[in-house]
Amino acid sequence: MNPNDLDVLFLDGARLPMQDALLEPFFRKHASLRPAGAGRGYWATYFIEDDELLVKDIEVADARNLRTGRRSVINEIIPEAEDRVVRWHSGLLLMPHEKGFVLVEIRRGRLRGIRRMDAAQLQAFRNDQFEYFCLTDDYEALRAEAQKAFELREQEARRKDAGRGYRAFDEAAFNKEVLAAILVHSKEILAD
Repeated sequence: MNPNDLDVLFLDGARLPMQDALLEPFFRKHASLRPAGAGRGYWATYFIEDDELLVKDIEVADARNLRTGRRSVINEIIPEAEDRVVRWHSGLLLMPHEKGFVLVEIRRGRLRGIRRMDAAQLQAFRNDQFEYFCLTDDYEALRAEAQKAFELREQEARRKDAGRGYRAFDEAAFNKEVLAAILVHSKEILAD
């Protein structure tokens, strides 16, 4: 994916490409406002001001604009400036920056924390975050949901193949999957 195809967060003068499509929940709720076009159909730019995450611009493809190939539609989609705070988002945003990463914690559109780290620090953070996450009710709920889904699949498999033996829920495999996506599962910074 080309960095120009990504949404962007401007933070402390840096332009940070984002993997997260923060406007998707907004467009699911307000489907009539979604820009038409192939794929997602828009590019969004964000910034943080007064500890709030705000939509700075929403652009769509426009062949008439020879300089950028885009045009702004922010005033058509979110006309009021006070509605541009991204209150519908809570979670962790991980973005590459120079030779490292920036991790931003957002809670209902408000900035809760920023961490800058290199690759080794990020891996250590993920491991620590996972250890703390395992102590939360969110982990227990996620585990219960995964175990229930596994048992339903096993029942279906045994129904189709009566000779199939019993397989137990693989906790180690589950934990490996959770660790791989720990920044998605944990919505806040838990590790120091």
